[in-house]
Amino acid sequence: MGSFPKKGQAIVTAIATIAVPGTQAALSTTRVFCNWLVIQALSTNTDDIIIGGTNADLATNLGVRLAARNTVTLDNVYLSEVFLDVAVGGQGVQYTYQEKRKIT
Repeated sequence: MGSFPKKGQAIVTAIATIAVPGTQAALSTTRVFCNWLVIQALSTNTDDIIIGGTNADLATNLGVRLAARNTVTLDNVYLSEVFLDVAVGGQGVQYTYQEKRKIT
């Protein structure tokens, strides 16, 4: 995992959920570059979720399967390129990342 943020960088935490199972969605529709990204399945999830690329699919096991509270760490990725799929509507992930920002 990356180091603590340097000047001009921020650590951000957010939650992403999927309303309809089998409908993959990106963590963000905005192209945000992350030096590092930690994704944790919500503790309230009652079934597994899948994290992956545009073809992430829980039904076919494409991606990284996470049970409640499990985590995966990714380096040097864009939020808009990380996708989530769930088995139960309303479930999802909490994610924390270090975003590189312009120094103003």
